[in-house]
Amino acid sequence: MAYETENLNDLLKKLKEEFPDSKTVNKVVETVTMYKESISEDRHHFRRPLQNIAGYVDVLIEDEKQLTPDEKIEFYNIIKNSTKSMLYMVNNSLDVAAIERGKYQLRPIEFNLEKTVETSIRLHIPDLKKKNITVEYKLDENINREEMQKYKGEEVRIETVFSNLISNACKAAPENSKITISAKEEGEYYAFNIHNKGAVPEKIRKNFFESYSTVGGTGLGTYHAKLFVEAHKGTIDMKTSEEEGTHLIIKLPKYIK
Repeated sequence: MAYETENLNDLLKKLKEEFPDSKTVNKVVETVTMYKESISEDRHHFRRPLQNIAGYVDVLIEDEKQLTPDEKIEFYNIIKNSTKSMLYMVNNSLDVAAIERGKYQLRPIEFNLEKTVETSIRLHIPDLKKKNITVEYKLDENINREEMQKYKGEEVRIETVFSNLISNACKAAPENSKITISAKEEGEYYAFNIHNKGAVPEKIRKNFFESYSTVGGTGLGTYHAKLFVEAHKGTIDMKTSEEEGTHLIIKLPKYIK
């Protein structure tokens, strides 16, 4: 595999050298490079759950007689959750590919949108604590919470949207600051605003929602968020300045047809 990768790298390099001014060649090189990075990133994410599974299976086999029933249950649950995590990553990659090809079929079910956002926040408590960042989540007093709690969409995708964007805000926000997440109704949409102090670097503002555009991290968080919001027939936008900080505005239709 390493030999094949070397050959591919050489080929891409030669293409750029032979056709330095060709927009088509540059686009091909960019696309292939992104694909390679995506595969590499998938491997990176699979490593942790695979290590968990392999490690705890070894312990269960080698030390079975020394383990208490409670320890066995704990280890089995770790293996189960690691397996579910890998399955989620595989399904996520397949769904992203389907959306990119225009072949994705939304499978909406009823879920509590208000609580899904809360869950997304809780997922990042350890990272928020490290930087002493607080999160304020507030709903407009006129929002119909009963309808919001019976939202129809794909819960796992919406959770991914908010989780990715909150993660992005946490990384960008300065220490000892606050992230604000607000929600209100705008006509036929629920409009969410995620705000953090700090501006998006000038060089990536135009391509903020494109893959591999961010500084640090994988560069896929905002890209996947955009894909999943648009799959729900919604919109996502970013406004940023040194004075006002960064606002991520997500609009989700109240009713998905």
